[in-house]
This record gives sequence, structure tokens and C-alpha cells, in this order.
Amino acid sequence: MSSLDLTGDHNCSSCLEVFSDLIKLRCGHNFYRECFVNVLGSQERTGGGSPGRGDICPGCTVLSSNSDNQPEPPEDRAAEIFCTYCIHSQVPAIQSCLHCEASLCAGHLKVHTKSQEHILTKPTESFKDSKCSIHNKILDFYCCQDNLCICISCHLEEHRGHQVRDFNEAFEKLKEKMDFALDILTSEAEEIEKRTRRLQDRQTNLQEKAASAAERVCALFRNLRKQQEDLENKILKDISWQEKQISLSVSNRILHLEQNREELSRKIGNIKDLYERPNPLMFSQWLNSENHDLHKLRRESVKYRKTDVRMAYALKEFDEGPVIQALHTGLLHMVATIKKGIFVQEASDLLLDVNTAANNVAVTEDLKELSCPGSDQWRIEKGERFDFSQVLSSGKFGSGRHYWDVEVGDSGNFRLGVAYPTIERKGGQARIGNNDKSWCLGKEDDTLFAIHDSNKNCLERDFSWQKIRIYLDYEAGQLSFYELGDSIRHLHTFTATFTEPLHAAFCIFLTSWVRILS
Repeated sequence: MSSLDLTGDHNCSSCLEVFSDLIKLRCGHNFYRECFVNVLGSQERTGGGSPGRGDICPGCTVLSSNSDNQPEPPEDRAAEIFCTYCIHSQVPAIQSCLHCEASLCAGHLKVHTKSQEHILTKPTESFKDSKCSIHNKILDFYCCQDNLCICISCHLEEHRGHQVRDFNEAFEKLKEKMDFALDILTSEAEEIEKRTRRLQDRQTNLQEKAASAAERVCALFRNLRKQQEDLENKILKDISWQEKQISLSVSNRILHLEQNREELSRKIGNIKDLYERPNPLMFSQWLNSENHDLHKLRRESVKYRKTDVRMAYALKEFDEGPVIQALHTGLLHMVATIKKGIFVQEASDLLLDVNTAANNVAVTEDLKELSCPGSDQWRIEKGERFDFSQVLSSGKFGSGRHYWDVEVGDSGNFRLGVAYPTIERKGGQARIGNNDKSWCLGKEDDTLFAIHDSNKNCLERDFSWQKIRIYLDYEAGQLSFYELGDSIRHLHTFTATFTEPLHAAFCIFLTSWVRILS
């Protein structure tokens, strides 16, 4: 075999054959495992020397091995177990001796004693786990009576007369039980993980919904504050403008009156001068002027006096009419914004439709309460009438947000919810909750259920409340139920895409009754 690369990746540096059991050294040489052990033993016996072909370099350590007995070393070499006897370098151990409490590399394993008391296991650092804490001997046996692993001394002393088996034999026999326990524990762990993820998903969904609701509320109030600020500025501006306009008119009138007063003072002075110093020329001028036309002067005075009275009244009684009108219009716009953002309408006109009521359902005259007396009501048979003790509302909801409150009896079972008008009227599938056209909250044997399409979701047991609020957001596809007590407590929410208008639906059983409070 010519031109052979002794440090090639596929040939043993000793026998030059292609190996399948590879050991790589840090110096770059590769060895077949058997050759490595032989060369290592030979060099240890001769004391080493200058390495020739197939020799191991002095101080060289194993880099890796693909042996079945020695797996590839992990990336984290701090977790690797090394040979106890290789004191000059760290050589990975391939097995550990429980008797010697030592770990052995391939070379030292070759020369290790094969005595039965020397038990070999996978490389380990926890030798105490395999030895008796009292006698410091290998735990070779298993006591079936005490369910305890024991050593030979324990077998001969404390556990004398007990049913004792070889540890390996007992371990093999108990594997089935361990496998069963492992399956159960694994299944339970997986189920816990699923429930944890489901709860985490719901928690995340809750946080997202809460954040979305908070953002909607904040956006609504930001809009309201903006509208309020704009309305306030507009009203104040209108008031200021009105005040300035009136003040300007009054100021102009005051200026005009002062000018008139000065002119009158001048004319009065001229007349007084004529009295004191009669002058034919000045007297002629006064007669030819309009100053002597006192009737005209009085007429103008009366006219201006009325104007002054109106101005004085305007100053005394500020006209708030335009201000109130503008304020009213602005506030109505704000109310419209609020209604658009959060408007929920109470179904105050919600009434029972007797035409849908089964013949064993009694309905009061105000069409607000139903009960199941157990006697026939002798109503005319109609196509829309149920043959089971339930009834729909006369009104229906095809859009918007609505809620209605009901009171239920403290005994008997019931179902409350909504249904499409196309719900069946005959047979067991017609009962609300038993089909895909109705959603309801139901009480059965003191247990509360959310029911849709015959799927029941148990909510709680042994409840004592009697008032329930039903909230419908048609566009959002949500139907929610709340307990009305000292506080409002959420019970359940259905989520769906509603494709038809919805009627309020009521189903009762013997001894039960329901009354609409809205």
C-alpha cells in the first residue's frame, strides 16, 4: 500500500487498515481501538522513547472516539468524565468500576481486573449512589419486602429471611411497572403543559382584549376632551365677540352723545351771549339757522333716547340665547359621539311572544313572566309554537348592543339565551342549546352550564344567585351572561358570527319560573 498518509482520516496509524472503530489523538494520528490499546500497553512496558510509525506521541491525549462504548465527547468538556489513572493528561473514561470507585479509559480498562466484585458501569462520578451507606459495598440485591436496594452484608444481616432478588433481575421485572408509571407521568406532564399553554393563551388573549378595551375608552375620552375643549373655546369666543360688538356700539354712542353735549353747550353759550350783549347781526344769524327749530331737536332727542334705552338694556341683560343654542348643539354632538362609542340599549320593551309559547307554559298578562304549572293552557296550535316548555321574545335584535335582566326562581331548572327565528319548533332538537341556532346559559341539578349545539361547558356548582344579565353585541358576535348581586360578575361569553336576527329565548321546567326585569 503506497503513498499512504499515516495521519489520514480513514486509516489506522498502526496497522494501516481502514478502521470502523475510530480513536483520534490530538497530535493528528488515528487508531483502530484494538491497535490503540496494544500500542499503549507496549509503550507503557518499554517506557516510551522516540515515536516511530504507529507509536503514540508522548503526552498526547485522545481527541475523540466513535466507539459504541465511548460516545463522541460533548461540546461542554467540563461535564466529561476522565480516566482516574491518566494523571498526566485528561483522557475520557469509557467505563467506571464501582468496586474501585474509579473511571477507566480504553487503555486502563484493558488491563483492569475481571474479578466479579469489580462491577463496571457507564462513566459516573456518583459512586456513593451505588454503594451501601452502612457497609460501603455494592448494592447488588433488592429486598422485595422492604422495597429497598441492599448489599450482601445487608442481605446476610438486617434482611435475613426476606425475599431478596438480584438487583438486575429485580430491575428487569420492575421495568414494566416503571414503564407504566413513566407513561402515566409523561401523559400527565403533557396534559399539564397543554393546560398551561391554554391558560397562557387565554391570559394573553385577556390582556390583549383588556388593552384594546382600555385603548377604546382612552380614545373616546380623548375625543370627548377635544370636543369639549373646542366647544368651550367656540362658546367663549362667541361670548367675547358678542361682548365686543355691543361694547363697540355703546362706545360709539357715548362718543356721539358727548359730541352732541358739546354742540349743545356751544349753542347754549351763544344764546346766553345774545342775552348779555344783544347784537343785530348775531341775532339775524341765529334766526336764519336751524338752532331755533326746537321741535326738530326734540324729535331727534326722542329717537336717540330710545336707542340709548335699548343699549342700556343690552348691557344690563346679556343675550345668552345664541350662547345656549351653540352650547346645546355642541353637547348634543358630544352625546352622539358617546352613544356611537359605547351605546348599549336596555331592552326595556322586551316581551314574550305567546304565539311561540308551548301549551304547558303559562305567561302573565304583562308578557313579562313565564312558568311551568304542569297543566295545558289550551292554546291554538300554530306552526311557530314550541312543543316543549319554552318561548321566544316578540322583538328581535339584528344589530347594535343590547342587554336585558331576568330573575329566576330559586328552585327548578331553566335555560336562558338567544335563538334564530329559524330554530326548529318540534322535538328535542328544538330546545335552546341543543342546536346550532341557539346559545344559552342553563341550570341543571344545581350545576350551571353554557350550552350550544348540544355541547355543555360546566361553569360552576351550588350557586345561589337569582338575577342574571344577558348582554348581546350583535356586530362583535358576543353573547355574555352576568350575575347581578352586590357587584356584577361575569359568568360566560359565547363568540359567534351571527347570520340572522336573534330573539331572546327562555326555557323552563316544572317548579321553575323566569321574569323579565328590563
